[in-house]
Amino acid sequence: MSLLLCLLAAAPLGPAPDLPHAALDAGRPPLVVPTRIEDVHAGHERGHPWLRGPAYKAHADEAGLHFVPFLGSAAARNWTVTFAVEQLAVGGAPLALASPQARLEGDTIVVDRGSIVERYEGQLEGVAQSFVFDGLTGRTGDLVVEVSVKTDLELVRDGAGYVLQGPDGVAHIGGATALDGRGAALALESERTAAGIAYRVPGWFVELAGDGLVIDPLVSSGIAANLSSPVQNPDVAYDSANDTICLVYEGVFSGADTDLHYVTLSATTLAIVDSGLVELIAGNAFEPRVASLPGPGRFIVCYEQTDAFDRAEIFARSRSAAAGSNWEITETVATFDEFFEPRNPDLGGETFAGAEAFALVAYEWSPRGVVATSRGIRARRLDPAAAPVAPPFVLAADTGPTDHAAPAVSKFAGFGGVHDGWWVAYAAGPLGTEMDEVRASRVSFSQTVTPSNVRVFAVPPGAGVERVDVSAPYTTPDVQEAVHFVAQTASPSGSRALWCVTRERFEVGTLVSPRALGDVDVNDATENAFPSLATSFRKAAIVYGDFEASSAQIRLVASSLERELDGGAAVGERRVALDDIDGLFYRAPNTTSVAAGGVPSSSDVVLATWANPTPGGNLDIHLAIVDFPEPRAVGRSFCTGNRNSTGELAFLAAYGDNLTTTPKTLRATSVPPNQFGLFVVSQSFGAATPPTSQGLLCLVGSIGRYNGSIASSGPLGVLEFSMDPTAIPQGIGTVAAIAGQTWGFQAWHRDVNPVQTSNFTSGVQIRF
Repeated sequence: MSLLLCLLAAAPLGPAPDLPHAALDAGRPPLVVPTRIEDVHAGHERGHPWLRGPAYKAHADEAGLHFVPFLGSAAARNWTVTFAVEQLAVGGAPLALASPQARLEGDTIVVDRGSIVERYEGQLEGVAQSFVFDGLTGRTGDLVVEVSVKTDLELVRDGAGYVLQGPDGVAHIGGATALDGRGAALALESERTAAGIAYRVPGWFVELAGDGLVIDPLVSSGIAANLSSPVQNPDVAYDSANDTICLVYEGVFSGADTDLHYVTLSATTLAIVDSGLVELIAGNAFEPRVASLPGPGRFIVCYEQTDAFDRAEIFARSRSAAAGSNWEITETVATFDEFFEPRNPDLGGETFAGAEAFALVAYEWSPRGVVATSRGIRARRLDPAAAPVAPPFVLAADTGPTDHAAPAVSKFAGFGGVHDGWWVAYAAGPLGTEMDEVRASRVSFSQTVTPSNVRVFAVPPGAGVERVDVSAPYTTPDVQEAVHFVAQTASPSGSRALWCVTRERFEVGTLVSPRALGDVDVNDATENAFPSLATSFRKAAIVYGDFEASSAQIRLVASSLERELDGGAAVGERRVALDDIDGLFYRAPNTTSVAAGGVPSSSDVVLATWANPTPGGNLDIHLAIVDFPEPRAVGRSFCTGNRNSTGELAFLAAYGDNLTTTPKTLRATSVPPNQFGLFVVSQSFGAATPPTSQGLLCLVGSIGRYNGSIASSGPLGVLEFSMDPTAIPQGIGTVAAIAGQTWGFQAWHRDVNPVQTSNFTSGVQIRF
């Protein structure tokens, strides 16, 4: 016999929207990736077979079939319905039921109970349950099937069927029909029992049908509100061998059940190659992180998952980067027990020079249930199958007066064997107070940790570290390994700021004062937050929210950073606008670079992904590809200016090198359109507002003017000049820059704001 359980979504899934097929850059809108769960997905989770369709989940264990209808993502929790055959009897004589043994055959869960085999076939609209009997032929009398229905929903009679009612929606159980192998059908009577529902098949029909008997009541659902599944928290990785981009992200099934989805795209056409689920379980899985292993051509994802008691585990899974591959389950990354709890994982992937490939997952680690205790940072290496290759090891201890949190792992660790490991950065501070510094450890492929738990920089008093990221490494002619660190801080007033340090591998243990991104004028917002770093072939890119508190409007922007001679960061392109985001929905973006996917070239392409609300209030996943151009930024930004008539701060960047003999390009942006300006230079620095000007002159002492630089900013508001360091104007003549000297530059420009006035850009200091 067969019992059909069929769940129908309130709103049918339409076709996926067409996607653009052109490469994206900063001048084009980002790609919007649709959520696509249009198939039946089958797999094993924690030893049990699972099915997932567009609007349901189901798995079988010794208690029966657990069917979880999608009743809208606004539902506070899952409303599970457990169906189990409690008793089968023919003519009053019971049929024996053995202990259930569940297995998966394709998209069908099979439960062997000895003389009876239950089959649960996954379909788009639901799960079809059937009973296959051994020895029914020849028996006489009525057949009674008693099915228990265990749920927190209310089961009430509804005509010939039943309704399962709840605060977030309903499920309908229609009248049942008995079928025999010849196609004959008979409407059946059912009755409500204390445990569930009993179906009765008359004895004469049992005799005619024999072992071909089928029973098929229909279970369907209604949703209280027509809500699609919100998505959030995306991460991105790239694989050069297959030229594919992998996005992983959260999708909300209910308020207590978040799933992990994936989409792979062709990096050439941006067409979706395949999509599906990373995990199937009815539990809260979140914060997915994905990285690539270029050598074996694989993607690895790690994530945190909590059970009904909010106890955490960390899982890792692996799949081929080729189209159509499935995620493969592995053991927990952090051993789960009753005393310790892992949280907030991050992941970095890399291929060693040779045949070996590893990924590294780092996470917070603390005793369970103990409030006043410090958190430590632990890490574990994974092989291409996402299986741990060694026990966890300590990067920062979870004992003592220092607390640690928010670890970040560099996704890109260099080409070949030149750089053989990962940087792990995290927040640290006295137990029970605000985190006040950024610490880091470097882990090699052979698991050597050096330097270990060193202080990178401390933030100003009163500023607590909320988020940390690290990007490393790349090489320059004078540096073996350049490492970038960024930290987001919050003050007691609630305002946020970003702090950035660029260091060399062997300098990290030496404390250097951080530079605030706001102070160096990377942005012109009143607040900025949620940074993500990615390293390309020779640059670091930072993607972050550029926030205007007065309008609650966030611009997601990208800027490039490069290492300066003194270990600082030179800002190149700044505020390449990626998207405007409603601040109420904003979550941190995540980034990677094409180089992290195994591209040993001069490419400076960075991938960024984030979630943004739709007009209906749900979230879409966005992807942008930003190609930073060839020129190398040089010099430190300094001295934040004042806003001009455009409402922005004019910004000055320098491009070239630090040599005293080669020209440098000075480029001023965000200048009012069609206004005249010129460049000025000095070796002395200060801050003063000249008469009749609205700007801030950041140069003092002997200030030279490049009279040959006078030009109009044109319709784009850009001033550009080729500066010759062998002829710097000073007094009545020119001088040549000398190695070891630092010269500062600014651009002055006219403005009407609202009357005739002038203003200045930010400054840039070049050390020769």
